[in-house]
Amino acid sequence: MKPYDQYCPVAHALDLVGERWSLLVVREIALGSTRFSDIVRGTGAPRDRIAARLKTLAAAGVIVRVPYQSAPQRDEYRLTDSGRALLPVLNALDRINPTLEQAAQSLGASPAVAFWRIAIPLALPPTPPPPVPAG
Repeated sequence: MKPYDQYCPVAHALDLVGERWSLLVVREIALGSTRFSDIVRGTGAPRDRIAARLKTLAAAGVIVRVPYQSAPQRDEYRLTDSGRALLPVLNALDRINPTLEQAAQSLGASPAVAFWRIAIPLALPPTPPPPVPAG
């Protein structure tokens, strides 16, 4: 995936976890699926994609590999503090889904279309600060 090449915390975070399957890998590990085969089963993703995501997430410090067997070498995957910091993001995405489904049904549209209609107010300019009291 081509990086955003922006000095922006959101763009930088997406460079690390914005690839397809990455957040689902984090979800699976957070739910207790710490072994490769369990992560593959939980995400439904191809094995080679999960292997690539695990490598990327480990290099970024989102997860850490912990050996659980020496012959042959096998590892479990655990969330680091950085990985655990993503849990509120996953929870927020989880809460959005029912809202999208309800909005889509009321509009007769797909959840993706409904999301953009819900998100439009987020693009409005920020509310100006309150006036400073005189005195």
